[in-house]
Amino acid sequence: MTRVTVKVDGQKEVKKKINMFDMERKKEATIAIRKHASAVRKSGKQGAPVTPPHVRKKYGKPGDLKGSIRVKYYYGGLGALIMPWRPKGSHRFIVELGTKDRVTRTGKRLGRVTPQPFMGPAKAKQIPAYNSDMRRIFVTKKHEI
Repeated sequence: MTRVTVKVDGQKEVKKKINMFDMERKKEATIAIRKHASAVRKSGKQGAPVTPPHVRKKYGKPGDLKGSIRVKYYYGGLGALIMPWRPKGSHRFIVELGTKDRVTRTGKRLGRVTPQPFMGPAKAKQIPAYNSDMRRIFVTKKHEI
């Protein structure tokens, strides 16, 4: 049986360039994700409902929900979670999605909360720009090795 040995000159340099290629894309994606996450946060803060100052609240202050909207980054900046965080944003789901008619155990009617979406529209507004940036980085951009 005959054996054939193939030796590639410059193998280390090619591997190094391929890694740099991936790092460039990762850096561009991280920058784009930060840009779009910040835009969603800003838009969410603009759309968040605020209790008027003359209305007395049982807990918290007017604007607590708006002030609790923050961005947390994951996977080295390649993932982001934008939402109102606790403790001041703990009622975020009630405000965003609303409730049906509520009744306590004693039978007291509390009524319903009408939905006032603020994070959903903020995200939806940013999706086309985010998708076009990701397409530009990962699909249409030609990198040379």
